[in-house]
Amino acid sequence: MIITLNLDKEHIQESLEIFFTKFICYLYSWLSNDGEVIGYIIGVFHVLIAASVPLISFISHTIYPNFWLKLFNFICLFFIFMQHVIFNICLLIPMEERLTKQQTIFYPLLEKIIKPTGVDVNQFITYIVIAEGFTALCFGLELFSYVSRFVYKYYGIDI
Repeated sequence: MIITLNLDKEHIQESLEIFFTKFICYLYSWLSNDGEVIGYIIGVFHVLIAASVPLISFISHTIYPNFWLKLFNFICLFFIFMQHVIFNICLLIPMEERLTKQQTIFYPLLEKIIKPTGVDVNQFITYIVIAEGFTALCFGLELFSYVSRFVYKYYGIDI
């Protein structure tokens, strides 16, 4: 008997969407069992995540420059960047659209924000993904620097 795994991108994306949708529906089952309400909750989470990641990046470099906060931010940025690159979409958008049965609130919000610049929404999202990758790379190099300094200090190596 041969066991085969179906590891195509669409199947993985659909499985992740179903898992996270069920998880969020379970978490908010005390509030509502209506899928539309849960879809709007996912939309609010999407906007909050999009606003909080740059804010945490700023805080981790100015107000509270701690290794663990930078590590947490790097992990979050890395996973956000990788799911954008691998699936070519944020996994929250199809979840929200499936539950609300309409377009996500994220795109109209972005259109209103970037309308004065004259940049297309899809082009702007491409810029955001490039910025996420560059930021994750910079955070990774910074964390590597912290670890290298710790190792040098631990072994008494003078630089």
